Amino acid sequence: PASISGSAPTSHELLNDPRYIPYFEEYVEQNFDADLFHFYRTVTDFENERNPSKAVLKAGSIIDRFISLESLDTIDIDELTRNELIQTYEMYLPRPPPQTLFQRAVHQVKAQIDSEIYPGFLHSRQLQRLQNDFRL
Repeated sequence: PASISGSAPTSHELLNDPRYIPYFEEYVEQNFDADLFHFYRTVTDFENERNPSKAVLKAGSIIDRFISLESLDTIDIDELTRNELIQTYEMYLPRPPPQTLFQRAVHQVKAQIDSEIYPGFLHSRQLQRLQNDFRL
């Protein structure tokens, strides 16, 4: 495995900076179940949505894909958060839910990314390529 020779982007930068996302995504896709990464990115897209009807669709898609226990991509969040998310979403229908709807789940997912995925990325060839490409 590679070692850190230059500086490494934070996990927040890897999840949010368009320059770094492809490197982190490649690492996650090759080494982990990528549901946590995809949930984080999909919620970011939802939070940036300004069209109310699209926001409703995006929130529903997130619930169906990541929150519902029947989903193949269900993420690991606590039961209370899961239930509150679904109830809040349904309470707002047909109006768009608040953009903060997924914040507690995102906080839990980010903690999992920081503890389970990010440490391995710091020794990956994807980080080495990123450092070379951006001269970090």
